[in-house]
Amino acid sequence: MLAAACAPESTHCPHAGDWASLVLAHQSRYPAMQLDDAYKLLHQATMGSEHAVTDRGGPAAWMELEWSEMGDGPAEPLVDTLGASGRFARVHLRPLRELGGSRDTLVDLFVETAQAASPDTSELACALGALDSLARTGSVPWQAAAVGQLISDRRREGFPAVHHSQQYEASARPAYRVVSLTLIPRLLQASQR
Repeated sequence: MLAAACAPESTHCPHAGDWASLVLAHQSRYPAMQLDDAYKLLHQATMGSEHAVTDRGGPAAWMELEWSEMGDGPAEPLVDTLGASGRFARVHLRPLRELGGSRDTLVDLFVETAQAASPDTSELACALGALDSLARTGSVPWQAAAVGQLISDRRREGFPAVHHSQQYEASARPAYRVVSLTLIPRLLQASQR
């Protein structure tokens, strides 16, 4: 059983508590978060960016459009580390723009992350096991059966990336890029110029 193999006390999944904390923190910050959004969060935390990037052109055009059209949104940190054990962070565009940060540098780091990331399906399975445990204890608003079905479906599909839910999109108005934590210092240096 996935939940048993990925319980926080298991030696097979030493980071389960970190993944549970990540889900709970985001659920508290984003009350409209749905089950697919929790999956997306854990997917990004363990697998990095879901985008296959072969060059800078597409991401640069996408950034330029989003940068000019994103409008207002909730208060968010500039860098949102995806779990204490995570290798990735969400860099939120609104705080970056407010600080006069470099969107070109962010595009470069996003592309570098997408090209270099080594997805970790075993850690994603662990993270989903933590989500399953949260559902079984009633710590999240999703039924255990629904979480179990999502895990089963996503595993069968090869753990694909998913989009945010409509509820989350409408409420949180997400605008971010997933970047490797090791690259964040370069973003901060470029933003201080």
